[in-house]
Amino acid sequence: MAPSDSTLPQADTVAHLLEAGVACHRAGRLDDALACYEQVLAVQPDQPDAGHLSGLIAFQRGDIDRAVALMSNASAAAPGNPAIHNNLGLAHAAERDHASAAENFRRAIALSPSYAEAHCNLGNMLAELGQAAEAEACYRNALTIAPGFAGACFNLGNVLRDQGRLQEASAAFENAIAINPAYAKAHNNLADVLKSMDRVAEALEHFRRACEIEPGSADYHSNLIFIQDFDPDIDISTQQTERQHWNEKFCLPQLATITPHENDRTPDRRLRVGYVSGDFRVHSACEGFAPLITGHDSRAFEVFCYSTAPKSDSMTETLRTSATQWREVSSMSDEKLSETIRADGIDILVDLAGHTHGSRLGVFARKPAPVQVTGIGHLPPGLSTIDYRLTTKDWTYPAEEPLFPEAPVYQETMFGFRPPEGMPEVSPAPGLNSGVITFGSMNRLSKISPEVRAAWAKILIGVPTARLLIKAPGLKQASTKRGILDEFAALGVQPERLVLIGGTNQAEHLRTFQDIDIHLDPFPHGGGITTLESLWMGVPVLGINDSLKMPHRLIATILRPLGLEDWIARSPDDYCARALAWASRPNELARLRTELRDRVANVYGTHPARVEAAYRVMWQRWCAGETPSAIDMC
Repeated sequence: MAPSDSTLPQADTVAHLLEAGVACHRAGRLDDALACYEQVLAVQPDQPDAGHLSGLIAFQRGDIDRAVALMSNASAAAPGNPAIHNNLGLAHAAERDHASAAENFRRAIALSPSYAEAHCNLGNMLAELGQAAEAEACYRNALTIAPGFAGACFNLGNVLRDQGRLQEASAAFENAIAINPAYAKAHNNLADVLKSMDRVAEALEHFRRACEIEPGSADYHSNLIFIQDFDPDIDISTQQTERQHWNEKFCLPQLATITPHENDRTPDRRLRVGYVSGDFRVHSACEGFAPLITGHDSRAFEVFCYSTAPKSDSMTETLRTSATQWREVSSMSDEKLSETIRADGIDILVDLAGHTHGSRLGVFARKPAPVQVTGIGHLPPGLSTIDYRLTTKDWTYPAEEPLFPEAPVYQETMFGFRPPEGMPEVSPAPGLNSGVITFGSMNRLSKISPEVRAAWAKILIGVPTARLLIKAPGLKQASTKRGILDEFAALGVQPERLVLIGGTNQAEHLRTFQDIDIHLDPFPHGGGITTLESLWMGVPVLGINDSLKMPHRLIATILRPLGLEDWIARSPDDYCARALAWASRPNELARLRTELRDRVANVYGTHPARVEAAYRVMWQRWCAGETPSAIDMC
């Protein structure tokens, strides 16, 4: 209702109503403000200020359609008002109409060239449209106008990061923090860049700072948990303690909201399995779980995919076609998505993200399905409301079971493998004819620590004719490439023995395996899907199995089911010794190269059937009212 007459002197005039409405708006009394604006519009339907500000309230309340309608009318009535165009652009952006949003921001800038916020907003839309250079120019224009604009520094950092210009991106985020030390998003994104630059200790500090500034952010806390994978001094117990803190803070408070599930308890009926992920796209994680969707047994299972990312690509379309139902849920709240999953009658809900980007653990905390599963896309997140986690006996050890709230389901492999489209054929071993062995690494630079580079230098010194090929997106930067060359030179390896390749399209990336004889897995955090891609291309992978925590055990988890125990080292010295030994056996490398693809297909190709068999056991236990407990499917 409108404010009383005592609040609105001369309330019969439009000017006083607008003035009162603005005062209420600024005080956060949105209902009172809206009542004032609506009184104005009742008298003057095209009054631009009342229409604009009513639209702004609708925008604040999430009623985007009404916001667009009201602000569009206001902009037509006052085409020379840059603020209306700017806010209409924000409303269009919220409905993901990026082209219309950009057009309105351009109008605002044309009317007011010094409108720094409009320059920044235009940059955001251009970034969404994939126009990185143009977006960067907009942010720099905003900063020229307003050097203390922390938001423009932050957005500039994002667009630089997305181009792989990590040094520049870190500087931009640092500038944002210098302007506003309590800018949690800037701390978070700076930490993400530092992680990619292998500055893990610094990244940890900035993730912690983001959590301190916004302790209610589940996402920031998840990022802190994720980066602990990369700290060689953090063991599995410490990791699980941090997960327990997340569980206590964000999961346990939801337990009281969980209502009984009314799913049909017929043990052998066709089940509805829901998969939740932000990686239904061309992405390494997707190669591991895609077979569960593309290769599911449609007679026994219906597959529902809940995509938490707004962007899509060719892989998205492949998965969409394979699924029984597809849901785009990036704009849904956790509560709304939970209601949707319940309404869909999902029997088994599967987390494919853990504490990685795009996860919706807040949904799993509400338990919208009677059986919930994790462990495929990433490490188990440690939620009391998730019943089971898929694992292997190399991945988690019996003595560690008390650390996990999710019951273990022991499998032969952790994930499946769907070779990317356009995977080239296995080529002859390059070193067999040339006599020059090529070691290689196709992993992220953040995994290639100084200790790893020292071991690789030792290997190259031990095989004087060999060369090392390293391929990673960060190597597009000349400064990064020069830094690696200088470090190896200091370790006694001349630059001509290194082949450094930056990021390429996927087809070129996969062809690069044809130039490698032996793939060197980084340690202690090894590769996952990259290892399987290498093996599929016939390139054996040498790595170190370290018991400290799960990410350090990937090599054993992947290789042991394939009968490749000889490629699993126990220490850096053993790693180097095995590399030298295999480099001296080119004929065996050539023979192995012809066998690996079949081995991977025979073992990893059966993953979907094994997982679905485990789903059936989980379901039958729920039907019988049993408490989740360990399942051995080996």
